Parts: sequence; structure tokens; C-alpha cells
Amino acid sequence: DGCIKDQGFTSKPIIIGNNVWIGSSSVILNGVEIGNNSVISAGSVIRSSIPENSIYKDGRVVNIMKKED
Repeated sequence: DGCIKDQGFTSKPIIIGNNVWIGSSSVILNGVEIGNNSVISAGSVIRSSIPENSIYKDGRVVNIMKKED
């Protein structure tokens, strides 16, 4: 119990890869890593890491894009 300010907090880095698009009003929480070439839809709350080449929408990864040769 006690004041919230007395409970302390921890912080971890947020790592955003290259060529990542993040939609407006998105929130990225502590310790998340977003892989290269990923897209995050507007208004998303990212609580866990996102793999490379992913599209994140409606609270989940909906597609992992494949590179064509």
C-alpha cells in the first residue's frame, strides 16, 4: 500500500528497427522491440515485441510480409 510515487518503477529500452512505420496515437511500452520493415496501425498499444516484416493491427500481428527475390 502507500502512494503510487513510492512504489518505484522500472524502465527498459524500446528498440525500433529500420524502415518501421508507426501510426499516430500509438503507444509503445517498456522493453518492446519492433523488427525491421514493420508497420504498426494507428492507435495501437504495443505490449510485446513485434517480429521483422510484420503488420500489427487490432491488437495482433496480422501478416508477416515475405521478401520476393
